[in-house]
Amino acid sequence: MIIKRMVVVAFCTAMGFAAATQSDLAFAKKKHKAVPATQATNNGLGSDGYPNGRPWQAMEADFDEVLYHLYKIKKDTESIIVELDEVDADHVIIKNDLTDIMATLDEIQNGLNDIGAGVSSLTNTLDVQVSVPAASADDRNDVNDAPVQLFVQVSQNGVGVTGLTADAFAYSNSFPLNGAGYCGANCFIAGENGLYAIELQGDWSAAPYAGTLNVQSTTSTSEGDVTASGTSLVSFEISAAPGL
Repeated sequence: MIIKRMVVVAFCTAMGFAAATQSDLAFAKKKHKAVPATQATNNGLGSDGYPNGRPWQAMEADFDEVLYHLYKIKKDTESIIVELDEVDADHVIIKNDLTDIMATLDEIQNGLNDIGAGVSSLTNTLDVQVSVPAASADDRNDVNDAPVQLFVQVSQNGVGVTGLTADAFAYSNSFPLNGAGYCGANCFIAGENGLYAIELQGDWSAAPYAGTLNVQSTTSTSEGDVTASGTSLVSFEISAAPGL
């Protein structure tokens, strides 16, 4: 074919026609007409298959044909580039959306972690209630140093915590400092449904006393031991011995 014969020449001269507009190329394509091979002669340029007497016009038509196809390739390439730019833009939008989604998921995860920590804190908290039975000055005073009995109700999520031992209780007296103490197993009795009785001992003075009772309960689970704790205020009054 003519284009195959002229491919080398077309490659070398294509840059000279690169500035041609689409209308010029259309005109050149319209102007070009194929020449039957029977018109070729064996003299001069006609030996390459161009018509006798007008080889340059035929060559020009061939160049126009090549440039026309190059123009089409260029336009197709430009269209592909535009489409790729649009795809890239879509990728950027999708990436930004995914980034926003990830940020939202992180916020949700943090919120769930906070909720989980809050739930864990609630489930690991014991409710400790203390009652101090009333005692007359004859029963307990600064002279006889009779112990102070405490009734302690320990519950978790509304259910009494049973099975606690004496070591689960710890007491610290703040006012007066170190004014009373808990003696452990000898001062401990377990009752029903999470109710316990403990005794505080001290060298009493006629004064108000206040301290803190701490209770801990340890439960074994498949994930390890879980410890729940709770505290309660303890206050009582030591009276002076009668007749003094």
